Amino acid sequence: MANVAPPIQDCIPQVVHPEDHNHGDPMDMRVHKDHKYLCMETAGSFVGPVLAKEFMKRFMNIPGRRRKIPRADFSDVLKGTSNTNMYESLISAIKKSKICPRMVFRRLSSITQDDIALRPDLAGFNANDGEPSDNAAVWSSMQLCIDNRAEDAFDVAYDPNDRESLRESEGGSTKPLGQMIHYVREQMSHQHRVFMFSLHTVHDSARLIRWDRMGAIVTEAFNFVLQPQILAEFLFRFSLLGPEGRGLDSSVELAGPQECHEFTEAVANYLDSFGE
Repeated sequence: MANVAPPIQDCIPQVVHPEDHNHGDPMDMRVHKDHKYLCMETAGSFVGPVLAKEFMKRFMNIPGRRRKIPRADFSDVLKGTSNTNMYESLISAIKKSKICPRMVFRRLSSITQDDIALRPDLAGFNANDGEPSDNAAVWSSMQLCIDNRAEDAFDVAYDPNDRESLRESEGGSTKPLGQMIHYVREQMSHQHRVFMFSLHTVHDSARLIRWDRMGAIVTEAFNFVLQPQILAEFLFRFSLLGPEGRGLDSSVELAGPQECHEFTEAVANYLDSFGE
């Protein structure tokens, strides 16, 4: 995936919502330009659509005996009159069905951030890690990004692999895909990962996506209200996957106390060599 970071700029802590951006704002225009560039950089890197069942069988295999997947009902998600209501209804449905016993899902809009980087409004975290308290903790501990959109970034009328079409497109037409790639870039840059999964929802439709640094595999769109078993199985399997199964790099380990001490000492000695 492209590793194109926007310039760092000083700003006051704020809560940023993708749908609340003012398109006439110069900062917002810069963000949209960055998103369009991300789309162009990743053109030709998307594979699909593939069947959701085949996707889970291939990339989310759970060893051992076959487990019974709890039933889930997501019909209340569409009854909300706002995005916030929809997020809360989805969180409630996941919790009630017990399809993700090892995870907690949180709305991120209530967590103040100290930069202009966009974040998804909903994400899944390991239950043992607790709720993230700041922006850095959000990205470093996020397990599953749930990207809710007003339009499908992979609509049949839109080809994310067509670089020339992307080049000529208006900024708004690349917004859904650009923001999605932005979220993936942030999560991959804050964690030691080989790959990651994300969930893309549009109204009552959803797609499962597996990302790595070469591109992404995208499933067909499915109606998670009329076919709740597909989303339930995805979340159930994801909850049972270990760190490696979710894409974390098993060759990386947290530094121990001695290693932390040696690193701190090395940095101090280096700075001392410059008289600082």
